[in-house]
Amino acid sequence: MRAIVIRRTGAVTFAASLLASSPAGADDASACFDAAEHAQDAMVANNFSDARASLHTCTREVCPKVVQHDCTGWLAEVDRDQPSIVVVVTDADGRERTDARVFLGDVEIASKLDGSSLPINPGPRTLRIEAGGESADVDVLVLKGEKNRIVRVKLGGAGQPSVASKPEEGGGVAVGPIVLASIGGAALAAFGILEGVAQSEYSDLKEGCGQTQRCSEEDVSGTRTEFIGAGVAMTIGLAALGAAGVWGIVLATRSDEEEVRLDVGLGRASLEVRF
Repeated sequence: MRAIVIRRTGAVTFAASLLASSPAGADDASACFDAAEHAQDAMVANNFSDARASLHTCTREVCPKVVQHDCTGWLAEVDRDQPSIVVVVTDADGRERTDARVFLGDVEIASKLDGSSLPINPGPRTLRIEAGGESADVDVLVLKGEKNRIVRVKLGGAGQPSVASKPEEGGGVAVGPIVLASIGGAALAAFGILEGVAQSEYSDLKEGCGQTQRCSEEDVSGTRTEFIGAGVAMTIGLAALGAAGVWGIVLATRSDEEEVRLDVGLGRASLEVRF
């Protein structure tokens, strides 16, 4: 975040009063400086909701242009960094409840549900959901910059909630296939190195003790081990790359109800998709 170029000191307040055409204008300028400073403090504390309210104050036309400029830039940063959630509530029979109310602490942040995203500050948060005489408290960890985080709440019997929270589909990068592909690439690189060394040593053996066919076990054991290691590395590399490709395709097309499980072992890799 940029450092504010305006501080509300006595000199600045006096300068602002010179720019104002009336005492009311001076009051406006003072309020603009106060709002800008409060917004900075709130942003540092990740209290983006408070920061947004203050920034709307210091971006008004009555504020000095330099304050408007800085506050407009900070408002863009708040838009970028403040996370948001989408709450979906179903009853015990699986029917969606659009009449549910959502509270954060004692503050109501939604009087009904229509699929709209709700801005929220990052960190551990406890939501209270009320619908049809039932209520549920839901604990979620909201990440900075996370957008449209889906929070699913099922109101069960006796008010016992069943909660499933997940990020928005399509948001972010699928890390699993990338990691697996990296492992596969590293294994194939190891195969290339081991195979090259083994072939070189094999050629030396052919031109040396191989001419008399008197190579000892000690002569050939190291080369044999390198050939075996190269084969294992190649198997792991190809299996990992193949699994990464399949995993990537599955993640791109899977539904919310699918479960993807990876099992990697020495010389093998398997991918299980459960519906």
